[in-house]
Amino acid sequence: MANPIPETHYTGPKKIEKKEKIIDPAPFNLSTPPKPEKLQK
Repeated sequence: MANPIPETHYTGPKKIEKKEKIIDPAPFNLSTPPKPEKLQK
């Protein structure tokens, strides 16, 4: 909260990393359907 300037800069790459992470576990979820916690995260 003390660094709102760097947080905005991180919001850009952070959102991209989150999307890539979803694609990574996407195929993993198919093999592990009993693990919906990872998808919810």
